[in-house]
Amino acid sequence: MYKDLRDWLIEVEKLGQLKRVNGAHWDVEMGALMQLVAEKYADKAPALLFDEVPGYPKGYRTLYGHFNTVERVALTLGMPQGLGKVGLVAAYQKKMASLKPVPYEYVSDGPILENVHTGDDINVLEFPVPQHHMRDNGRYIGTACEVLTQDPDEGWFNLGTYRSRAYDAKTVGCQITEGKHGRIHRDKMFERGLPMKVAIIVGQDPLLYMLGASPVSNGVSEYDIYGAIKGEPMKVVKGLFTGFPIPANAEIVIEGETTNGDVLEEGPFG
Repeated sequence: MYKDLRDWLIEVEKLGQLKRVNGAHWDVEMGALMQLVAEKYADKAPALLFDEVPGYPKGYRTLYGHFNTVERVALTLGMPQGLGKVGLVAAYQKKMASLKPVPYEYVSDGPILENVHTGDDINVLEFPVPQHHMRDNGRYIGTACEVLTQDPDEGWFNLGTYRSRAYDAKTVGCQITEGKHGRIHRDKMFERGLPMKVAIIVGQDPLLYMLGASPVSNGVSEYDIYGAIKGEPMKVVKGLFTGFPIPANAEIVIEGETTNGDVLEEGPFG
């Protein structure tokens, strides 16, 4: 299987399903282009990789449309090509029925630690955080992301795909729906009068993104299902602020905490 997001992009390009777009603005243009492409090509739409965003250095990229095609879903899951939608679902169900969780593994270093910003140096808007739609009331650094939280009683870690808005350079708001594991963890901490530490993972292996948006049993970490599908442990480093296990090869990780009563308005949306 592919190794990480960058390796995944190489494989998608080999499939002829990656379109590189240079010069699109973060303000609405990226979202509008992806919507036009998705409407025109439907389940054959390529993934769009935006670069050379006005006002940002080359290489500060955004990716849209990970899973528009069955071929990209199969690639992400490590399944054969050519199964079709029904065949892929059947093969995946069969594979999952016999999988045994593989715990994550700590390593001493990784690409995510090559550039670390703390304190006054933190600026999430140094990245081309997009506003997806003209009627949205904000820019979102986390949509195809993973929000990492820990159960304070049992100690296990959950990854959930919860949208994360960049309100300003140092403030990110994370909306977690009632009943989701991350929300349960948050409520447990708030009931004890404590803040909840959070790590938002942006630009991770697409398999983690897929698992974070999938139902996983309480007490089971998506990391362990990831390891089972990959056939080897997820390599993680210890978060410098949270102490959480963070993917060593993630592109961006934002560490912080959320405090009871510290809320901001969100929306409307397009």
